[in-house]
Amino acid sequence: MDRKKVFVTGGAGFLGINLIRYLRDRGYHCISYDFADWTYSDVEHVTIVKDDIRNVPAWIPTLCAIAFLFLRVL
Repeated sequence: MDRKKVFVTGGAGFLGINLIRYLRDRGYHCISYDFADWTYSDVEHVTIVKDDIRNVPAWIPTLCAIAFLFLRVL
């Protein structure tokens, strides 16, 4: 199955991990982008990127290959 990719900022936080679990259970591959450590055991269909969202040059290339973008804005 070819899974669509979703870019989730703050994926290691409470809202992020629950969104990732929801999307993953519906057939999406999630890219978790967070500066916090990933402390969850469920990593199937999840790509973990540990970086700061303010480091724009690092994450812009990833956006070319995704279907949806979820940003958590404070």
